[in-house]
Amino acid sequence: MNRLSMLLFPFVFASISPVQAQEEGLYRNEERKIQFTVPASDYDLRSDPATFRFQWKGALCEISSRDSMVGGVLLYFPAAMKAQKYAQWREKSWKSSPHVKKYDRVHDTLWKKKTGEWLVVEHQMEYEDYDYHYLTLHLAHKRHNFELVLWVSDTIWDDYREALYGILKSVRYGDLPAPAPKAETPAPEKEMTPEPEETPAPEKEMTPEPEETPAPEKEMTPEPEAAPAPEKETTPEPEVAPAKLELYLNREHGFRLLVPPAWDLRNGEFQFDLEGTLLEFENGEKLAGVLGFHKGAIAQEDYAGAFLKGVEKTNESFEDLGTTRTDSGTLLRQCRGKREQTLMRYSLLFATHGDRNYHIVFWTAEKDWDLFEAPLAALLESFIFPTKTGVEKKTSAKTPEKKPEVSHPWRGCNAGSWSEYRTVTEEGASRSEMGMRYHLLEIGEGFYRMRTDVRVADGWVRGEPVRIEFAPGTKEISPADLSKGSELVGVPAGEFLCIWAKRATGEDRSQVWTSDEIPFRMVKSLSLSGGKKTTVTLVGFEKK
Repeated sequence: MNRLSMLLFPFVFASISPVQAQEEGLYRNEERKIQFTVPASDYDLRSDPATFRFQWKGALCEISSRDSMVGGVLLYFPAAMKAQKYAQWREKSWKSSPHVKKYDRVHDTLWKKKTGEWLVVEHQMEYEDYDYHYLTLHLAHKRHNFELVLWVSDTIWDDYREALYGILKSVRYGDLPAPAPKAETPAPEKEMTPEPEETPAPEKEMTPEPEETPAPEKEMTPEPEAAPAPEKETTPEPEVAPAKLELYLNREHGFRLLVPPAWDLRNGEFQFDLEGTLLEFENGEKLAGVLGFHKGAIAQEDYAGAFLKGVEKTNESFEDLGTTRTDSGTLLRQCRGKREQTLMRYSLLFATHGDRNYHIVFWTAEKDWDLFEAPLAALLESFIFPTKTGVEKKTSAKTPEKKPEVSHPWRGCNAGSWSEYRTVTEEGASRSEMGMRYHLLEIGEGFYRMRTDVRVADGWVRGEPVRIEFAPGTKEISPADLSKGSELVGVPAGEFLCIWAKRATGEDRSQVWTSDEIPFRMVKSLSLSGGKKTTVTLVGFEKK
């Protein structure tokens, strides 16, 4: 037996996407690996967020019929949730909307595809004073959830039924066919498509019901494997923690983590048979892991101790390599064992949240440990339970004795990092736009040097370097009139889980969204002063 999954012990204890130019009614998104078509003579497609009219959260594309009778959106969420659960969450959010007076699911069916089951749902909704018929396709694969929603007045549903099902049947996901030669895209006309959507936004604790999460990445259930082969093998190239990790959000339990995109992730049809499992991980046949929970008032040390005893019982030999208590209160345990002549290495993280104990356990052959130590540390450090105030507690997969970092915009970055922003100012009929790029030139003990470049009509104007000093232990100001929270924010540079801070002083209001995942931290800002509105959005960055 050379698969790690076969070596798994039965623990015992008392668990801004690049979009191809739209042509001839084709929407094609190479990054998300999804495409569909609409009759070009009857429908318009909009893939530029600046042109969106319906304003659904997570929208990649909007659809409008030229007779103004049909509307639609293609939505994407990084949530490893099954299609059925995602559909239940969507329905629950609609039913709870004050604008929805009546809701009925009238039909649903499953389409069997290579990437799993796609769920098609028809429902009728009385939205404010209008009756609509909705047709929705829910597609879930690995950590990706897609939702293609089409709507039309219920009174004319029969006239449009065949055409709308035709759009759903044109959806292709995964291995896309080669793109057809480009053709001119018809210019979208002005249109009065009704806006029946009250898209659900995740609430404070990030716990809408369906996410096992977006996990319909939710994305959703690839079938990964993990196992070390004790035989000779060519020396594999060391795996480096990927520059871009994929976000996994679980709103039901309220945690998030970042997973290397090359790793497989399962949120259903589990293979390791561990009680309370929420996720399983595999990377080829060399690494496997599981994330799960147990509900009950068990002390964290006792929970970890019972888990380790289960590991010890299933190994011919066992060595405890030590315990690390992190600043955020999680417990990291490392151990080594031997099963069926294979020396195994285990890395286990234990966290307590509310009345639940969570465990993340990874195992690999000892000879492969060096390949995975860095990406495992990054994954475990990204495991976060955002608090009610939006402040995230991070774990540490290394030594717990770290000096507290000074809070500054370039924290965690090296020289050469940069972030670029677009600033749009609107006042009455006047609108102006400006680009700015911040460069980190040097960072040292108690200071950093940066440069600000400004984009003008003729190109970039290079700014002068400035040196900024900061005192150790500097804390960010948190005024009493500042409210905070957390939110998933989409900007031209991508989608980020952000901490937001909102402040109101008289008629002036401002809100800033920040993330430690990017240089300079700011992802977006919005300020309103008198009749002036200024919006700043992140359009690109490089973190070194």
